[in-house]
Amino acid sequence: MARRVVWSPEALADLADIYHYIKLERPRAAKKVADRLRNLAKSIPDQPWIGVKCLEHDRDDIRQRVDGKYRLIYQLVGEDEIRILQIFHSRRDELPELKL
Repeated sequence: MARRVVWSPEALADLADIYHYIKLERPRAAKKVADRLRNLAKSIPDQPWIGVKCLEHDRDDIRQRVDGKYRLIYQLVGEDEIRILQIFHSRRDELPELKL
């Protein structure tokens, strides 16, 4: 059975912030980036363990996938759920605090 992808409110806000920030200067690029990040999240159930462990948290259930400049942080919840926790620009010095 495939795991379902659930977005946290924080991750949805991150995606909206990224979209609106890019849209200020490049509307078409904003849509492409947002679509790529959504598609990345949708692809996680195919191979949930392919993402590397998020070093800031040192937990096997919290992993990350990278798309260009963005880190998508997710959590494997049981056998049936993947929770998207955060998306942020990889140039940030530190990972924002996670709300688990």
